[in-house]
Amino acid sequence: MRFAEQGALLLAEFSGVRARPCATGLEISSVTERDLKAAAEMIRIAFPHVSVGKPEINYLDGGALEPYVRIRVSTPEDFYGDIIVQLNQRHGLIESLDDDGDRKIVTAIAPLAEMLGYDSIAAKTTQSKALVDCEFLEFRPKSDETPVPPKSPAARA
Repeated sequence: MRFAEQGALLLAEFSGVRARPCATGLEISSVTERDLKAAAEMIRIAFPHVSVGKPEINYLDGGALEPYVRIRVSTPEDFYGDIIVQLNQRHGLIESLDDDGDRKIVTAIAPLAEMLGYDSIAAKTTQSKALVDCEFLEFRPKSDETPVPPKSPAARA
């Protein structure tokens, strides 16, 4: 395994840091400079034979960042549509829709702030039959734009 892949695995569980192999080695992104320094020091200790060059710091237009999560909801088919609607209302971007026997799995990416407390809402909606799994994905620039919900279809007579 290459250094960059090993380094990315080492930092995979490091809170507030995202590492991935790139053409020049290992790209480490973090929200705070303190976390970036800690991650670089961890790499120096774990790989003493590798020279760590001068870090290149890219600021994101001075804007705020917010955490995004990948959320997976496994639900009986009866509640499938309700879960999709709820995730859309919470600014979730549906990533995939899968079948797992008699259950449906909805995977979405959403801002963490929108997903706080969602597990209890999903439980209430599905009569406690849904399983909700949430994992940190990355930090993204915070959007000031509020998405406009789609217009509902015209009522039919």
